[in-house]
Amino acid sequence: GQPHAAAVLAKHEAQSTNSEDGVWAAQAMAAAVSVACAGVQVEEVISVAQSYLPRDSWIHRSVNEALSMCETNRPLLENIPRLHETVSNRVYSHGTAAPETFALTLAIFKLTQGNFETAVFMANGFAKNADSVPAFVGALCGAMSDEENFFPAWQRGIQRLRGICIPALAGVDYLALVEQLVMVIDEP
Repeated sequence: GQPHAAAVLAKHEAQSTNSEDGVWAAQAMAAAVSVACAGVQVEEVISVAQSYLPRDSWIHRSVNEALSMCETNRPLLENIPRLHETVSNRVYSHGTAAPETFALTLAIFKLTQGNFETAVFMANGFAKNADSVPAFVGALCGAMSDEENFFPAWQRGIQRLRGICIPALAGVDYLALVEQLVMVIDEP
């Protein structure tokens, strides 16, 4: 539950490959995950995330537009084409544009009220953004979830790193590594 500290670290990391919207998205996501881990409600997580988005920015406009379209009284799947038509940029083909990706992440999070399974499945309904939105949604919803929400098959699937990007990590137990990191963070 330290959103400011999380945002500062995210900004430092994001600036190496991003600017403006990309950095703001990283800060907002880090802050949101931080407060989600502390057990706050969905609306507060969204509010904290929005507080890191400059008012006159593309990402701020995209997030507000996406959130305003979230109609929880509709069947969940009806929201996918509406969000896709409004939020997904049809000119810029790269699916990981931060304003689009983060807007969809928060909209899905809101529509599903942070339900991990439902949110991850819904996130996969945005083909153009399938390389990023499911991961972001999973991280945000996972931060609000108890471990029991993660199925054993999923845990087995992510437990051993394959070493694709960093060959030296092949075979490392990812879940044990996360537990070690949590222990380091929790030390006084």
